[in-house]
Amino acid sequence: MPRLAISLNLSHNNYLHRILVVYLNIGISYKNNLQHWGCYGLGKILKKRVLPHKSLTRHPYLSWQEDTSTTITIRYATVSKKADTIYYGRSANLNHRIVTNSGNEKEVTLRHLQPGTKYNYRIGLKKPVYNFHTAPQDFAPFSFGVFGDSQNGSKQIKLRLCQALRKAHPDFLLNTGDLVKNGNEKYWWKNDFFATIGKLSSFLPLMAIPGNHDGEGPLFNHYFRYPGSLSWYSFTYASALFIALDTQANYLPGSAQYEFLVKTLQESIKTWKFVYLHMPPYSSNQGHQSDLLVREILCPIFEKYGIDIVFSGHNHCYERTLPILNNQVDRNLGVTYITTGGGGAALKPFISWTDLTDAEKKWCNVRIKIHHYVLARIEDEKLLVSAKDLFGNTIDSFELTNQNLRRNK
Repeated sequence: MPRLAISLNLSHNNYLHRILVVYLNIGISYKNNLQHWGCYGLGKILKKRVLPHKSLTRHPYLSWQEDTSTTITIRYATVSKKADTIYYGRSANLNHRIVTNSGNEKEVTLRHLQPGTKYNYRIGLKKPVYNFHTAPQDFAPFSFGVFGDSQNGSKQIKLRLCQALRKAHPDFLLNTGDLVKNGNEKYWWKNDFFATIGKLSSFLPLMAIPGNHDGEGPLFNHYFRYPGSLSWYSFTYASALFIALDTQANYLPGSAQYEFLVKTLQESIKTWKFVYLHMPPYSSNQGHQSDLLVREILCPIFEKYGIDIVFSGHNHCYERTLPILNNQVDRNLGVTYITTGGGGAALKPFISWTDLTDAEKKWCNVRIKIHHYVLARIEDEKLLVSAKDLFGNTIDSFELTNQNLRRNK
């Protein structure tokens, strides 16, 4: 059969939410204003928009308040105040159901799920079917995505980021803050986050922390449900501990957040340990540079308890330090700091190398002004980390051995 070339020119204002492709021996070229894709051996294109039911004013989004291997929390909003029925199950027939609360804001936690399992779910009878995965048991491989600072960014860039993250297939997402331009106003949550980036979390649990743009807390805590119902929290996933810190709140010694951090690390028996927060303790970007108070107060705790990586945002760039211990490079016992603030906001330049201090030059490693996300995968005793641009190209990658193993060498 002869090949037929088809070219589609689409703007993101006419973005196709789903393209179903049926195999025929035909070549297709898909082109938009961000990238040109060439695909061969594909054919008839069926265009179908996947839109929320008209009664939804906010699409469903996922998070964890409890055990990541046996529960999931689903939130969304509706025009109607009547309770809904959520159908869910491991197969297409969705043979389980649960009734939500009444009111415009709906929230339900599914419990007694099977670990390491894909579940489908649907709100009501005639609405799109979504899916999620529960966490596997300890020591099973898994991956997670990290990004931050999407506030007030280009809609095209944020939609492209969503596309890239879905294609990367992480098991869940961490966000390092600044989800919206002004977190004290509902307008920005609706239009700056839920209309773009937020759509990812219908399928991927999103565990976020607030940044300086996300307001004083009421709306962040209104929209998101995390363990303990605070803006700082922790959760475990397979062999890893994740600690979310709120650098907009008090974290000085003696504060509730400081005591929470120390207690959580003292009690953890997980192999891998990660922290994510908004303000970067080590950064050479012109936007905000290093947060010296975070460095003074929190970094000694990270070092004492063997945190593997600290993820931050705030600066709109990608930056990775060499491992640091006591403000000095230590490749065996040091903590690696990654600034991942390339989620859509306007990018900021770096301080020129000649203007850096001698101390900064020692820990400075990779610095790239680019929109991006980070993908991390744990496989046994190795952590594989790659930073990728919005087209899936790797801009940085490295491999890390667990801190506990490095300390015992």
